[in-house]
Amino acid sequence: AKARDALGANLVLAASLNQTASTATLNLRLLDAHSERVMRKGTVECAVSEIGSLAEKASREAASLLQLPNKDVQLSDPEELKSVSPDVYQAYSEAEQLLNQPNHTGLKQAIDKYQHVLDLDPHFALAYARLAIAYIRQFYVGKEPANLDLAGQNAASALRYNPNSAMGQLSQAMLLICQGKPEEALAYFARAQLVDPGNPEIL
Repeated sequence: AKARDALGANLVLAASLNQTASTATLNLRLLDAHSERVMRKGTVECAVSEIGSLAEKASREAASLLQLPNKDVQLSDPEELKSVSPDVYQAYSEAEQLLNQPNHTGLKQAIDKYQHVLDLDPHFALAYARLAIAYIRQFYVGKEPANLDLAGQNAASALRYNPNSAMGQLSQAMLLICQGKPEEALAYFARAQLVDPGNPEIL
């Protein structure tokens, strides 16, 4: 209440530390300053002997709870996927299953599900990349130019939030192919392969 009244805050990040003989655990909660409702929560822990690492871990977790883009640390796609919350991971997995259904039968539902993922986590680069790829597939099915526009917006967002995303590079390459720019596309294919060598989807 003091943060709300004195500072005009609408969000409050609360922290509490629990320590045992061997581990230190920091519990973080993001609260609505008016209702005091817990919107999101997270936990980071470390060995007491490595307690100096807790601050960096807490900073990353706090940025995730606040849905802030982390521009200093670029993650591989698998690393980013591991860092999302369980509800985001679950929704993303459902979108992937829909996207991979044969004959594009789940394509429209996949697009809706990826968009739901991004509503939950607006800085999830991998989801932007997969949504871009879904829109490109939709373009191949219906030949509607609007799908390429949407693919372009999402591919750009993927690379903005994580330039190290192999799927972000791949989605941009696929978009350029659709736009009749194969030479530019080859550069993005090469970057994607460099970031994630041997990925069969990129190959």
